[in-house]
Amino acid sequence: MVGMSDIGTPTIQQYLEGAGIGFRPADAALPAAAVPAPEGWTVLGHDVLPGARQVLAAVDRSRDGWSPNAVLVDNTLVGSMDAAGFMECAVGDARRMPGWREAIARVEPVEAGTRALIRGTYEADGRTVCVTTVYLLTERAAGQHLAQLTATIEAAAVDMLDGVDEMVAGLHVED
Repeated sequence: MVGMSDIGTPTIQQYLEGAGIGFRPADAALPAAAVPAPEGWTVLGHDVLPGARQVLAAVDRSRDGWSPNAVLVDNTLVGSMDAAGFMECAVGDARRMPGWREAIARVEPVEAGTRALIRGTYEADGRTVCVTTVYLLTERAAGQHLAQLTATIEAAAVDMLDGVDEMVAGLHVED
């Protein structure tokens, strides 16, 4: 049985383990996710964060050793995942963040599958940050594909939300 958190839904990790879902090793023949780099954001090398498909940072907005950043990870799944169940867990994970204040939490069908869009603020290392996370579960010839984009900016940097929204709108998966 899948374990439950204190908010009543399993964590993503609990859900994946309970459903027996795994990830295929990276392979050039498998689908790959990508996002555009909005003005003011720099695409960093793959070695910045092992396992990430793309890492972007707004380096000109760095302060106190921290930069607004966006990380895209993606995987082709081994096993079949129930989109509704997974997306419920994704929203639940956001709600577990310390001091979470939710702005958006919606799950919606998209052309190739299902997408969850979650945005809110929480406390991290003494600063209030605004995080936007998108989970995109698509059906591909190679099987289900899961992409996760997480963009983190300072909560006061609302002028950066247009760039974050550009990444969200541009998130796509190529075969």
